[in-house]
Amino acid sequence: MSASWKYRNAHAVFFRGAGVESIFVCELSAHQLYNLKKSPHIAVLLNIYREHLDYYKDFEEYIRAKANIAIHQSEEDILIYNSSNAEVGAIAGKSKARKIAFNEYSWKYPEKTNLIGAFNLENAKIAAIIGRELGIKDEVIDRAIAEFKPLENRLEFVGNFNGVDYYNDSLSTIQESAVVAIEGFGGRVQTLIAGGYERNQPFEKLAESILASRIKNLVLFPTTGQRIWDQIKRVAGPSEKTARLAEIATFLRNQWKRRLFMPERIRLPGAYVCCRPLRPALIIFAITQIAEINSELACGNSQT
Repeated sequence: MSASWKYRNAHAVFFRGAGVESIFVCELSAHQLYNLKKSPHIAVLLNIYREHLDYYKDFEEYIRAKANIAIHQSEEDILIYNSSNAEVGAIAGKSKARKIAFNEYSWKYPEKTNLIGAFNLENAKIAAIIGRELGIKDEVIDRAIAEFKPLENRLEFVGNFNGVDYYNDSLSTIQESAVVAIEGFGGRVQTLIAGGYERNQPFEKLAESILASRIKNLVLFPTTGQRIWDQIKRVAGPSEKTARLAEIATFLRNQWKRRLFMPERIRLPGAYVCCRPLRPALIIFAITQIAEINSELACGNSQT
């Protein structure tokens, strides 16, 4: 059985029994959008940042790929977009659809949620807007948001070990999403695992966020780990801001399977956030090894 047949057959399951009233929700990457000649009835375009520049010729080509989600829409379609993002605003101007700027939309969720950070409530607001456009009652929307749990690899709670909370945010593949993840914990992050695959992105915003945070411990992996640290030092300049980050664990490509070395005087307190595009096996290894070391150090700090 060929891989392509399996792929088509898997998608056929979703279409089986579907009718003209069926609604499909798809998350489309720039790669999937690249050759798209038809835009969805309801399109959502949040932000456009420098991403996948290891694949696209330049940022402009990446933007053109993302634009296909909206530029083929008609007057009967809907575009929910972020008017505060210049690139998104430019694409919205080319769409014929009825436009809703979600960042200007008045909505506030009245209850507690499992979501972390203000940016996730913005995502919930977008879902609420779509629900309202489809005629779903607010009480149904509110219940769905209340019961929603974070997805795997997206600020996913891994567990608590000796009073330390561990979070996996490995799908935070651009610096902007890493920054809002750090900010979402309200200053409780004290250790950050970062680095990974090279996508030719800048790290200035991430460096600024780390220096402005309470992060004390950095675990940096290749190939971008060294670039992140170099950017932190450039942003800090001659100041003493990097003093608390003096203990840095960096790992060469052929060393990641070995036990992580962390100085014994580091007690690893606080929430752990895995940001940047690390390989899943590496993420699991890093978290479990640090949890082991934390256990051996008998850290009794109960911060989250």
